Amino acid sequence: MNARLYQQITAMRTGLADSIVAKMPNYGQVNGLPVELGINGYDQGLYVLETYHEDKLYNLNDKKTNNIALSANNDDEPSTGFYQQVGVGNLVDTTFANISPEKVDQTVVDQFDQLYQLANASDQDYARLEEKYIDVPAAIDYLAFSFAINNSDGLRKNITYISKNGSKWVFMPYDLDMTWDNSFDGSVQDINKNFETEIQERDNKLLSAFYAHHKQDIINRYKELRTSVLSTDHVTSLFKEWFNSIPATAFDNNRYLWDGLHNDDTRRKSISPDQLYQIIQQRLDSVDHFWNI
Repeated sequence: MNARLYQQITAMRTGLADSIVAKMPNYGQVNGLPVELGINGYDQGLYVLETYHEDKLYNLNDKKTNNIALSANNDDEPSTGFYQQVGVGNLVDTTFANISPEKVDQTVVDQFDQLYQLANASDQDYARLEEKYIDVPAAIDYLAFSFAINNSDGLRKNITYISKNGSKWVFMPYDLDMTWDNSFDGSVQDINKNFETEIQERDNKLLSAFYAHHKQDIINRYKELRTSVLSTDHVTSLFKEWFNSIPATAFDNNRYLWDGLHNDDTRRKSISPDQLYQIIQQRLDSVDHFWNI
């Protein structure tokens, strides 16, 4: 549902027609389908069947070196925070995953270096380089959305940088398994944490610089979206539609299979839809409070 929410946010973006995102299927977001899996007659629980994360999701051709989609694989390497420039070896399923192109050469490195230049630009050069290299409305939406859903794992890794035929770079979310109050391992993350602090702690120079130069633009966009697709009622309605599409017996079977496993300090039992709706409201109210909305 996070991906569907971002697709709806993107659809309301000013200047979308001029962006490479406009021609991406579903605006570059996976489109999941809930399934109850059975193997040899044994129920294996609920899963999501979704669009494969590949070049076609972004309307790219991974045989072309100027069709670029790169995502950071970890938080620890200096280059994922744009503290260090990359070489070809960093962009072939190592420090970064090369969703596209399939074969990385120096031309890909040189184009990706545009983001390093911007992240490390002086105050005098920043605006000029940003105008040249960044799809600003897409970056504003990325951070407004990340604040809203508490996308704490999408500030250094789990962010995809996309450029096609020399276009401006787009920041695109993916994975989204560490949002609201849920962490990737099933543990609970702080729903009330000020996301500005999260940006500082993740220490991505590119995003930190963009946030510093566009904080008010991001707040304004968030305020605009709160009256429509980021309203509490609308966000909860997306999740309700999803839950209502799955038979209650499938949920019961899934809880029977998994709730007894790893139920310790690391993982928690399943929560009810009503509990999730309360979490959504709490998170959005917290962001409203941070930004005095």
